[in-house]
Amino acid sequence: MQVVRAKIRLERCEMNVGKACAVFEQIESERYTDEEKLLAIREVIEMPTHNGITKDTILNAFKWLWDYTIEEVTECD
Repeated sequence: MQVVRAKIRLERCEMNVGKACAVFEQIESERYTDEEKLLAIREVIEMPTHNGITKDTILNAFKWLWDYTIEEVTECD
Protein backbone atom coordinates (compact mmCIF):
# COMPACT_ATOMS: atom_id res chain seq x y z
CA MET A 1 0.00 0.00 0.00
CA GLN A 2 1.33 3.40 -0.93
CA VAL A 3 -0.01 6.46 0.85
CA VAL A 4 0.43 9.91 -0.64
CA ARG A 5 -0.23 12.96 1.48
CA ALA A 6 -2.09 15.63 -0.45
CA LYS A 7 -1.67 19.36 -0.03
CA ILE A 8 -4.58 21.64 -0.64
CA ARG A 9 -4.69 25.40 -0.67
CA LEU A 10 -7.84 26.74 0.90
CA GLU A 11 -8.73 30.15 -0.44
CA ARG A 12 -10.77 31.16 2.58
CA CYS A 13 -9.19 30.30 5.88
CA GLU A 14 -12.07 30.91 8.26
CA MET A 15 -15.61 29.68 8.71
CA ASN A 16 -17.82 30.38 11.70
CA VAL A 17 -18.91 27.46 13.86
CA GLY A 18 -22.58 27.76 12.92
CA LYS A 19 -21.93 27.46 9.20
CA ALA A 20 -19.33 24.76 9.80
CA CYS A 21 -21.86 22.65 11.68
CA ALA A 22 -24.48 23.19 8.96
CA VAL A 23 -22.06 22.13 6.22
CA PHE A 24 -20.77 19.22 8.32
CA GLU A 25 -24.30 17.91 8.85
CA GLN A 26 -24.98 18.13 5.10
CA ILE A 27 -21.55 16.94 3.97
CA GLU A 28 -22.92 14.98 1.01
CA SER A 29 -24.90 17.93 -0.34
CA GLU A 30 -23.86 19.41 -3.66
CA ARG A 31 -24.93 22.77 -2.27
CA TYR A 32 -21.46 23.25 -0.75
CA THR A 33 -18.08 23.22 -2.47
CA ASP A 34 -15.35 20.76 -1.56
CA GLU A 35 -13.41 23.69 -0.08
CA GLU A 36 -16.34 24.58 2.20
CA LYS A 37 -16.64 20.95 3.29
CA LEU A 38 -12.93 20.73 4.10
CA LEU A 39 -13.07 23.99 6.05
CA ALA A 40 -16.11 22.72 7.95
CA ILE A 41 -14.35 19.50 8.87
CA ARG A 42 -11.35 21.47 10.13
CA GLU A 43 -13.58 23.79 12.17
CA VAL A 44 -15.48 20.87 13.71
CA ILE A 45 -12.20 19.13 14.58
CA GLU A 46 -11.11 22.27 16.45
CA MET A 47 -14.34 22.57 18.45
CA PRO A 48 -13.85 22.00 22.19
CA THR A 49 -16.77 19.54 22.41
CA HIS A 50 -18.82 17.55 19.93
CA ASN A 51 -21.86 16.80 22.06
CA GLY A 52 -24.29 18.29 19.54
CA ILE A 53 -23.04 16.19 16.63
CA THR A 54 -24.38 12.70 16.19
CA LYS A 55 -22.21 9.67 15.59
CA ASP A 56 -23.89 9.15 12.19
CA THR A 57 -23.02 12.72 11.15
CA ILE A 58 -19.38 12.21 12.12
CA LEU A 59 -19.24 8.88 10.28
CA ASN A 60 -20.79 10.48 7.16
CA ALA A 61 -18.07 13.14 7.26
CA PHE A 62 -15.39 10.43 7.63
CA LYS A 63 -16.85 8.60 4.63
CA TRP A 64 -16.97 11.78 2.54
CA LEU A 65 -13.36 12.62 3.46
CA TRP A 66 -12.25 9.05 2.68
CA ASP A 67 -13.95 9.16 -0.74
CA TYR A 68 -12.50 12.62 -1.40
CA THR A 69 -8.93 11.67 -0.56
CA ILE A 70 -8.54 7.96 -1.25
CA GLU A 71 -8.68 6.13 -4.53
CA GLU A 72 -8.99 2.46 -3.76
CA VAL A 73 -7.26 0.19 -6.23
CA THR A 74 -7.50 -3.57 -6.01
CA GLU A 75 -4.49 -5.43 -7.28
CA CYS A 76 -4.97 -9.16 -7.50
CA ASP A 77 -2.49 -11.61 -8.98
